[in-house]
Amino acid sequence: MKMITLGTSHGDFTYCRFNSSTLFIIGDKYYLFDCGSPAAGLMTRKGLDNTRIRAIFNTHMHIDHIGGLPAMLLALTKYPSPESHTDIYLAENKVAEIYSYMHALHMEEHPDKVSFHTTEEGLVYDDGTLKVTAIPTDHIPRREGTKPITFAYLLEAEGKRILYSGDLRGDFADFPKEVEADICVCEATHYPPEKALPVFLEKGYSRLIFNHVHNPWHGEGEKKLLSIYAPLPYPVSVAHDGDEFEL
Repeated sequence: MKMITLGTSHGDFTYCRFNSSTLFIIGDKYYLFDCGSPAAGLMTRKGLDNTRIRAIFNTHMHIDHIGGLPAMLLALTKYPSPESHTDIYLAENKVAEIYSYMHALHMEEHPDKVSFHTTEEGLVYDDGTLKVTAIPTDHIPRREGTKPITFAYLLEAEGKRILYSGDLRGDFADFPKEVEADICVCEATHYPPEKALPVFLEKGYSRLIFNHVHNPWHGEGEKKLLSIYAPLPYPVSVAHDGDEFEL
């Protein structure tokens, strides 16, 4: 299994990072987690065929996690192969709004090539290659009695369990520490690392990879972030746009 961190910034583009999008390659199948701009273009620049994406999983409906979807939809439907089809899981039921935006851009819906779904807590996807479980978080507060609208995801494939955190609260209290995983891919913007360190010290990960990287941790700041996490007994990486990880 390979992971490519296509875009690794937070809510803004920065001098060295685009918005959040992470591609997992399992065999000959592609799975995209978040679709921040310009995910489709970043895949094309790396010589990756967008139409091989089997599913796209959105952690929440902020623009830096979904703003690249129109261009991705065009890439998925303009030159499709006969067997290509992509399931798109939105964190909120905004399918009608997505279709309205597509119509405003004079785009056709192509339901034979793209299907939309609304993410629900629990097992959301299993195609025999990848199993994905949605875990609610509180990055976007929700009213009491309503469904969660922000998610972390647990990926299970090739005997590995990978926790993909999505965005979290400022106190790190909604990090799904009860989920057992081999590898954690965690955002690094919305909380002080000192809040997260005690939690990570309790986990038996084989690897921790930070994406969605905040401005202070860009450039020379990366060394400071890694120094804070130096007590961890497992490898820690700060991802950059286009990095490739063998998992």
